[in-house]
Amino acid sequence: MRAHPFENTKSIEIPKGNFRNLLRNILQANRNIAENLEVTAVEQVTESMVEIRKLSLEDRVSFYVKNRIDDQRTCIQKKSSANKMAQRRWFWLVIIIYIGAAISLNADQLGFSQATLAFDPMIVLVSFALGWLQMK
Repeated sequence: MRAHPFENTKSIEIPKGNFRNLLRNILQANRNIAENLEVTAVEQVTESMVEIRKLSLEDRVSFYVKNRIDDQRTCIQKKSSANKMAQRRWFWLVIIIYIGAAISLNADQLGFSQATLAFDPMIVLVSFALGWLQMK
């Protein structure tokens, strides 16, 4: 994209070298990650990267918006929808457990004296579920 730190230069070799140095520094700073990576002799700067770099500013901006901004927006929208659905599920789970706890609390009056033993675990489950909802 010719953005910082890979600005426009006369030779593509300068930003290629800068990119390789940046990758090398990242791997040296994170040796525990670098040890688990497969190392190949393949060039890190691909032909498509070079071709995109050759585009005009307007075309590079358009490419960036389409392939980065729009892609991120779509991903975030999907994640947001999934989170809303999960929040609804957790909400109804809490309601169901609350109802179960209320029934078990009054189980003696309903003739199910053994069901009163479920009250304490249900309160723990409700507390867990509410805490999870708060964290999310």
